[in-house]
Order: sequence, then C-alpha cells, then structure tokens
Amino acid sequence: QNSSQAQLKAPSHHDNHSYTLQQAQHPCYSKMMNLSSLIALNEKAIWLMRNDKDYMSAYAMFNQGLAHLENIYNDEDDDMVMMFDSDDETDSTNPTVGALVPIESPSSADDNNTTAGSYSLYCNALTLVKVAPNTNPSNWIRREQVFDLLYAVMVYNSALCLHWHGMSTGRDSDVHASIPAYDTALGLICDLERLPFVLVLELAILNNCGHVHYHLCQARDLHTCLKLMKNTLCGITQGWTRAIPEQVSSFSTNILMNAQNYARPAAAA
Repeated sequence: QNSSQAQLKAPSHHDNHSYTLQQAQHPCYSKMMNLSSLIALNEKAIWLMRNDKDYMSAYAMFNQGLAHLENIYNDEDDDMVMMFDSDDETDSTNPTVGALVPIESPSSADDNNTTAGSYSLYCNALTLVKVAPNTNPSNWIRREQVFDLLYAVMVYNSALCLHWHGMSTGRDSDVHASIPAYDTALGLICDLERLPFVLVLELAILNNCGHVHYHLCQARDLHTCLKLMKNTLCGITQGWTRAIPEQVSSFSTNILMNAQNYARPAAAA
C-alpha cells in the first residue's frame, strides 16, 4: 500500500508518562541503544518524513525509538545508565545534550499544506545535539532530564508525522489523530528546566495543536492554544535573560494574525 495513502493510527495512552507503543520488529531491538544511536534513529526518521514523504516508515521508526526509551524507563535502575555509552559519559553533574536543532524540509516553503487560512503550521521536525563538557553551558540541559527531553522530542516528531500525513491525504481524521501525541509531548516537558530550546518545543506543540483546531474549525480549542502560546511568549519577552530564540517570530505571527480568534472564542453550543 502506498505510504501517502495508508492510514496512520495514533498510539493509545499508557500511563501518565508516555504512550504504549508497539515495539517495531527490528533486529537490533533487543540491543540497548545508547544516546548517540537514539538521536541518529530520530534523525533518520525525520529524513524519511521530510525528504522522502514516507510517513509510514518514519512513524514506525519514531515508534521504535520510543519503544527503546520506554524499555529504559521501565528498567530504570539498570538501563538509564546504559543509555550513555563511553562516548557519552561525563561527570554526573554535567549535562550531555545541548540545544534542539530544527530540521527543515527543502520543499517546505513550496508546500501549500503548511498554511490553513491565516494560520501557519510549524513544520520543523526537531533533533538534539550533544555538547562537550567544556562548551558554553548556557543552553545545556541537565543529564537527569535528557530522557524526558528526548522522549518529548520523538513524540513531537511522531505527532508532526501524523499531522503531515493527514494534511497530505486531505483526511481530517488523520489530522486530528496528531492531537493526543502533541498533548503527551507537552506533558513530558512540564518538569524540564525553562531553557530557550525547551520553550521553542513548547511553542511548537501549542502552535501545531492550534493549526489542527483552526483546520477543523474548533474555535474554542484554538482560543485555548493561542492563549497558552501568548502566555509562553510573555514568559520569554518579560524578564528573559537569555537570547530570544529566532523561531519565536513565527509563533508571534500566528498570534497576531489570529487575534480575533484569541479575543473572542466561540460560544458553547
């Protein structure tokens, strides 16, 4: 079956931390993947989604990475340490992962599916980069939070995959299927340190939830997303001591262009 026509199904909720994800049938699944391997897997899935438009394979690969992370989470005592191989190891008080790096599609600027009326989809998939212990620590995340950040990033990317697939097929049910994944990603970052790249991830999630609700004409839900986006942006612009991430401008534009939706939500039926 052609990947652009096949239906993707969002995984169901498991516990308050993550999804239950079917473990992908892959020969290396039984082998514990380290941080470098998981980041590489995430980036390979992004390539399949963004460059080849192979949503089925990309979604399966995101799920494979998430299944590995769930396995680590469920066997925390032994496997959380194994996630960091000899190349990843640093002093236990030092972070090992730096800022998120958006990966854009070369054709995204020409794809009309990214804009619904006056509301634009944030169409960047996200990945992580490791940083050496002696680099500028201003954007580091603590090592003990690496698991939740990587999990949130991969859930966000899987949501974006569902979202893009729905927009490409024109099926509203497929577009709406991305919402539970976006919601889970948002829940995962609640306890993370409010670093610039974490806020970009938060804004990306809220923005894309808003895009779904705009596309489906769900005014009250759109209002909620715009309000939360505005609150997050206010947190960045008021008393922020770090450099403001450049991606913030795209989120500001959606709020300004949809001020009427933000100011006057539709009355309940």
